Amino acid sequence: MFLGLIFFVNFFLSPSIEYEFYDLEGNSVNFDKYKQKHSILTFTFTSCPTTCPMINAELKKLKLKYGNEINILSINVDPKNDSPDRIKEFMNLNDYDWDILIGSISEIEKVMEFMLYSDRKLEMPGYHLPNLHLMNKDFDYIEGFFPVPEDMNDLILKLDKLI
Repeated sequence: MFLGLIFFVNFFLSPSIEYEFYDLEGNSVNFDKYKQKHSILTFTFTSCPTTCPMINAELKKLKLKYGNEINILSINVDPKNDSPDRIKEFMNLNDYDWDILIGSISEIEKVMEFMLYSDRKLEMPGYHLPNLHLMNKDFDYIEGFFPVPEDMNDLILKLDKLI
């Protein structure tokens, strides 16, 4: 019931939400950049010991399979410890090739609440949402997939139908 109420308030009563995120070069990024293609949105941080490595491995596979047919982007959830240079080094070291966005904790929580309909608070980096979030061509949330084989197969089937 609570999730339905959040959806109703967010979708029908909230004004257009503005978000403030930056790329690793410090340039402002608007989510409109990701429209016109389906997107995979995730959350990550470089010192994550559990879910993020699984997510990143799946993102790498999706990047190889779909190339530029989809957008892949991660929002960094540890702005206190992950500087742009640290993130760039991490991405290069692991041969990851997708957009990483940086924003404040309050901006990250706005995405989790108003885009992904979650009331979770980012009390620490590990409290981020652990899914790969499939977004439509208008960058609206469709569905979340946990980075395990069964969910990833479902995501690939869904992407194949959408693309």
